[in-house]
Amino acid sequence: MSHDVSYVPGEQVAVVGPGALVLLPADVEPRLAREVHAALVPGVGVADVLQVLTGEFATSIARIPAFALAVLSPSGVQAVARGGLAVRVGTGPGAETVSGEGVATWTERFVAGADDVALLGPGATDGAEAWPLDGGIVRAASLACHGAEVAPRASRSAAPAASPAAPSPGEPVEETVVPVETLLPSAADDSFDQLFGSTVLRPVELAAVRADEDDEVDLDLAPGASPVQAAAPAPAPATAPRPEPEDAPSSAVPAAVEPPAGAPPATEPSSAPAWTPPFHLDVPATPTPPAPPAPTPADPAAAPALGDHDGETVVRQPFEVVTPTPPAAPRGPVGRVRLSTGQEIELDRPVVVGRKPRVSRVGGTAVPRLVSVPSPEQDISRSHLEVRLEGVSVLVVDLGSTNGSTLLRTGQLPVRLHPHEAVLVVDGDVVDLGEGVTLTFEGLA
Repeated sequence: MSHDVSYVPGEQVAVVGPGALVLLPADVEPRLAREVHAALVPGVGVADVLQVLTGEFATSIARIPAFALAVLSPSGVQAVARGGLAVRVGTGPGAETVSGEGVATWTERFVAGADDVALLGPGATDGAEAWPLDGGIVRAASLACHGAEVAPRASRSAAPAASPAAPSPGEPVEETVVPVETLLPSAADDSFDQLFGSTVLRPVELAAVRADEDDEVDLDLAPGASPVQAAAPAPAPATAPRPEPEDAPSSAVPAAVEPPAGAPPATEPSSAPAWTPPFHLDVPATPTPPAPPAPTPADPAAAPALGDHDGETVVRQPFEVVTPTPPAAPRGPVGRVRLSTGQEIELDRPVVVGRKPRVSRVGGTAVPRLVSVPSPEQDISRSHLEVRLEGVSVLVVDLGSTNGSTLLRTGQLPVRLHPHEAVLVVDGDVVDLGEGVTLTFEGLA
C-alpha cells in the first residue's frame, strides 16, 4: 500500500496496515491502538480486527468504542462502522456511506469491485490538505485510500501455462481472479447445511463376504464346472484291485463277499465329489429340557390319530396380547414471549425468529414455529435467534447472526450472546435483536 493512503491531521486515531484501515476515537487507549496495529497483517479479515476491538468488552456492548474499519481485497471493500464514525466507499454520486449511528452494535457492508475508500471522523470535510502514509498510527480527522494495490486474499492463476516464456514489458497478462465469496461462506447464510457431510453411495457388492486375498483359487475351470466344485477337494482314489493268479482263468468272476452278521448293507460309493462349505460358524448348542414322556395307551387301537402332526410341537404357555403404548399427550406451554411488534407467542414448542426464518432439518416431533420480524436496514439475519424448550426451562440461542443478540436482565449488565451457545432465560428477561426488535419472556417457571 505504499503511497496509496493519505490522511488529514486531526484528533482521531488512525491505524494503517497492509490491506486494512481503522479509525478510532480520540480518547481510545494507546494499548488498544497498538493491538489493532499488530493485528493488521497481510491477508487480515474483518473478523480478526473485530475480535481485537470487541474481545475484551464481551460483557458490555456499551463499553465497545466507536470505530470505522475497511478491509480491501481484489473483489471489493468490506466496510464496518460503529458510533459516530463512518466509512465512504467509492467516489462521486455513486459513493455509498456506511454509518454506525443509531445501531446498537455496528453496521457492516460489502461493496464489490470498489477500490476507493475513506474513513471519516466527526466533522471531517473534503478538500483539506492530506499527507501520505505508508503504515502506522497517527492522529487524523479522516483517512483515505485511492486505487490501492493490496495483497490478494483470493487465489490467482496465471495466464495459460502453455506459453512458458515470460511476457515482454508492456505486454498485457491475462489473469483469472477467484472472488473471495467463492472461497469463504457468506456471513448472511443462516442455514446449517454446511455442517453436514455429503452423502456417499457405494455398491451393494462391497458388503459381500469374499475369500481372503492370500487364498489361491484356480480359475482354470472345466466347461460347465462351478467355482465351488473346483475348490472342493478331490475324492480319495479307490484301492487298486489285487492282481489275479496267473493260472486263474481270465473269465473268472470273483465271488461276492458276504457282510458279517448284523452289519448294515454296503452302499455304492457316490461318484459326485463331496462339497466343503467355504466357512463354518461355531454356534453353541442351547440345552433343551427333556420333554415329558407321552403316556402309552394300553390299547394301541385307542391311540389318537395324529394325521400330519409330528407329535413334537409343544405349546408351553398361552399367547400374550401386547397392548400398544398410547402416544404421549401434547405438552402445555411453559410460558410466553411477547415481541416488540405486538405478537404474543405461547412457548409450547421451539421458536425461530428472524427476517425470513427457516429450518433445514427438524429433530424430534416438535416442529419449530417460524416468526418473521421487520428489518428495513437488514441488521437482523434471516434466521437470527432460536428459543428452545428443555423440560420446563427456556433457552435462547443466537444462530450465528451478523449483528448478534443482547440479553438484558434487570439489575445486571447487558450480555452479548455467543453464537450457537444456549443461554437460560428467566421470567422478565429481554433479548434485543437490533433495529428496536425485542423479545420479552413472561410467565416462566
